Amino acid sequence: MENEEEETPGFGEHSGLTTLFEGEWATVRRLRKGKLVVVGGADQGKELEIAKPRVTGGRSIISDLVVNDKAVSGTHFEVAARDDGYRLRLSPHVVEPGHHRRRLHALTGLNAQENQARRLLNDLARYRAELDRRGGRPVPETVAVHRWLSEVFEPAVAAIPPELWGKRDAAEVFHEALEHRWFLSQAAGEDIGLMPAVDAYVAEVLRHAPDERAVLEPGGAAEEDES
Repeated sequence: MENEEEETPGFGEHSGLTTLFEGEWATVRRLRKGKLVVVGGADQGKELEIAKPRVTGGRSIISDLVVNDKAVSGTHFEVAARDDGYRLRLSPHVVEPGHHRRRLHALTGLNAQENQARRLLNDLARYRAELDRRGGRPVPETVAVHRWLSEVFEPAVAAIPPELWGKRDAAEVFHEALEHRWFLSQAAGEDIGLMPAVDAYVAEVLRHAPDERAVLEPGGAAEEDES
C-alpha cells in the first residue's frame, strides 16, 4: 500500500528558477542547473541532470531517474523547480514488516534479518540490471537469481577462511561485506569490487569479531554441574 504524499520544503542554497528582467518586465525564466545522485543501493552512482522544471524518480520505466531498488515504488518522488527553490514530493511505498526477509527466502532459500535481506535483494537487483545491460534484453528473474547465487554470493562466502566460519551466518557475512565495500569505495572514490572488499572485510572486521554462535562442548554442561 502507499501512504499519503508528503512534501518537503525547498532545498539547496539557490532557487530552482531564475527570472531575468528587462527594465521592469520579466522576460525569461531559466532553470538553475542541478543534479540528482543515487548514493546507495543497487543503483549507487547513477546520476540525472535536472534539465526540466519537473523530474520524477522510481522503479517505473516512465520515471526520469529509474532505480531498481525493490523498496522503491513506481513513482517514488518528484522534484519540481520553483522560485523559492527545488521542492521534493515523496510518495513512498510502505511494505509489511518482514517483507524483504520473506522475499529473499522465497527467491534464494537464504534466511536473513530484515535489513540484511533488503541489502541482499538490492545487490541481486543491481546484478540483474547488469545482466540486462550486458545482454541487451531483460533476464528472467529465476535466471538472475541462479546466476547471482552461483557467481556472486557463493564465491564471496567461499572466500571466508574455514577457521572463521563460526563467526557469522552466510547471509550476514555477505551483508557486512557489501557494507564494507560501500565504505571502502567511498574512501577510494570508485567502486573497488566485491572480492577485494571481501578480503578487506575478513582482514579488518571478521577476523577480530567475537563469535556469535554459542558452541557447547560435549560434556561441558555435566562438568559444570559436578564442580
